[in-house]
Amino acid sequence: LAHYSAVQLPMAQQQNPHVDDKTALRLDVVVKSGQNLKLSFWQKLKDPIHTLADSFDAFVSLETSRNAPGYEAFSSQRTTAIAVGDSGNVDWNETFSFVVPDGSESGEGGGRGTLTLAVFDQHTVLSDKPFSSDFKINIDQLTVTQEKVFQKQSFQFGDNASISAETCLRKLTEATVDMRFGTDLNPKEVEIVAKRKEICCKAISKLLGKDVLADKVPVVSIVASGGGFRSMTATAGSAQGLKDTGLLDCATYFSSLSGSTWYLSNLLCPDLYSKDGKPDVDQCADYLKECCAQMGAKLFLKNASDYVNELKRRRKIGLDISLVDLWGCYLASVFKMVINEQPGAKKVSQQRPYTETAEFPFPLYTGIHVHKNNADEKFSGKDCHA
Repeated sequence: LAHYSAVQLPMAQQQNPHVDDKTALRLDVVVKSGQNLKLSFWQKLKDPIHTLADSFDAFVSLETSRNAPGYEAFSSQRTTAIAVGDSGNVDWNETFSFVVPDGSESGEGGGRGTLTLAVFDQHTVLSDKPFSSDFKINIDQLTVTQEKVFQKQSFQFGDNASISAETCLRKLTEATVDMRFGTDLNPKEVEIVAKRKEICCKAISKLLGKDVLADKVPVVSIVASGGGFRSMTATAGSAQGLKDTGLLDCATYFSSLSGSTWYLSNLLCPDLYSKDGKPDVDQCADYLKECCAQMGAKLFLKNASDYVNELKRRRKIGLDISLVDLWGCYLASVFKMVINEQPGAKKVSQQRPYTETAEFPFPLYTGIHVHKNNADEKFSGKDCHA
């Protein structure tokens, strides 16, 4: 909801995108445990301040890559960082999923790619430090199964240190994905847009004062830009003007980014719908005025502990955090969004039954790619926040 971390909607920690390519495969990796993960004398000597001031919090990073343009590092994830005790043993038992191409084509860029794992020591302030070398698995050498059958993997390094994991490579089907990802329109969107076209046809005919043939109805889109509260208020005013002139009913799509998404997502919240089942732009404008009126230090201090807990949760599951995230938590409380998936949280999924009526332009929330050190074309479902 809004600019990438501004107000992050509750969502599963990992999403498995649907790829339209029927040759795609799903790679499940279970990071089981680590044995004898102990800092050597030389490792402690290289970073004495961290050794004295911070604990050894180990996590495993996982990355799939492919030797082809745009695929050098197309998906990466990591386990939770866990403090390593005197025994040096750690139990993660965390599962990660990647979508990889089947790679049946030949020549450069062929193949399914490589899975790389590495152990890191998480630093509280400074950048995380590598603890092990990279362990690479050629995904081509993994057996493709129809059922969920795991193969055991073990990685040895240092003085008897090791990581235990399991891998499962299987055909990607509709039953194995959580989120659709493709280059064509979702069939449900096609259905909704067809309904919307009928409404647009009547609205355009009324506006022009003459009948317009259904197959001549243009696809009109409202495109709102970003800019924080200025964008939100400008979009609210524009929506009221479009409604009053009858142009709102002529639009098929309504897209938003950052501040304009603060408006659009609140407008499509079922709480703000009028009795006829349509989003009420006037009521939404009044609601946002009410929200902004109670902004200030009092609201921030009232919810400060919730903000801290949310930032800790994000850090624990491997997300990078910054002051932008703190601002996002504050905005969540301003717009009365519930932080950290507590009961009553507003979610995009709640808007679907109302969107399907096609009484309002089909909403497009712009997703911003935020994955660290990756180019825009190298992403997975986990890396995008709307």
